[in-house]
Amino acid sequence: MVGQKAAYELAGFRKRVPQWEVELIKPDRAKGKYRVFRDLRRNQLLGYSCCVLSETRNRLGLVRLLIATGWCLAAISPVPAQSASKWFAPTLTLGPAMASPRAPAMSLAFKFSRSADTFLGALGKRVPTFDWQNGRFLIQVGVDAGSWIQLTRDGLYFQLDSNDYLLGVPTVVRYGPWALEISVAHISAHLGDGAIEREMKERIKYTREFVSFRGAYDWRGSGETLARLYGGASYIFHLLPVDLGRFSASAGVEVVGTKVASFIRPVFAMEMSYNQDTRSYDLAGQLGFLFKANDFFDTRLVLDAYYGADRRGQFV
Repeated sequence: MVGQKAAYELAGFRKRVPQWEVELIKPDRAKGKYRVFRDLRRNQLLGYSCCVLSETRNRLGLVRLLIATGWCLAAISPVPAQSASKWFAPTLTLGPAMASPRAPAMSLAFKFSRSADTFLGALGKRVPTFDWQNGRFLIQVGVDAGSWIQLTRDGLYFQLDSNDYLLGVPTVVRYGPWALEISVAHISAHLGDGAIEREMKERIKYTREFVSFRGAYDWRGSGETLARLYGGASYIFHLLPVDLGRFSASAGVEVVGTKVASFIRPVFAMEMSYNQDTRSYDLAGQLGFLFKANDFFDTRLVLDAYYGADRRGQFV
């Protein structure tokens, strides 16, 4: 403990303030000692300082004291978060809904029946394009692209029944576990020769441009485990045929469990939706395993179930 006189001389005060004292709190091997000025009567922290004890009574010591005090205050002050931007980030802050039948993904499925065997395929992906981050606040702009096809076997050949295309621009705003997705997208549907010849179906002009909103909350545990709840709605602002409904809403849950092998995790997803164009309540679900070795290899092997109206545009 240093005396009261040295305290206010050290602080640069000419008048005596008897309630102030100086506490030595931490030695500095090179420069002397760290000190903390504290009003002992009010128990109020006044500031930090760093100086050499032998120089507290001369002008050089006072100059060094003031410089060191400013340096120490800057060192202990909280540093504001700095913003950063990045092109083509390797990870998505919010991916497409796993169970949604119109989520951009790469998938392959076969449907066997007595009448005809059907091949269902999808080629698509969400690609993060631009990230801007400030602390826990993140904005990510991406691109959605996808195509869904159905082929039906006719003898040794497969005929194209339908082909739907998706192109969208999703923007995700995330703060901690909360995320909000706003997307503007286009879907067009085309009828193939197989459905025309086999079912005598006529082609229609089917196209839609829509805006969709989705909010999500994530619970993340150790080892990249995840539980997510989400809900959202969409509105079609341009539609052909014009007599179809334009509103839809959906809600769902996704769970990714702990590892059962080096890069294998159990996964479960379910989504319920209402679609005004078909006036139906639809239910979709997935149960299986997620294979994820790194950010570029992410594959699901799942049992996929869907109960609801046909989402292919030409069959709505």
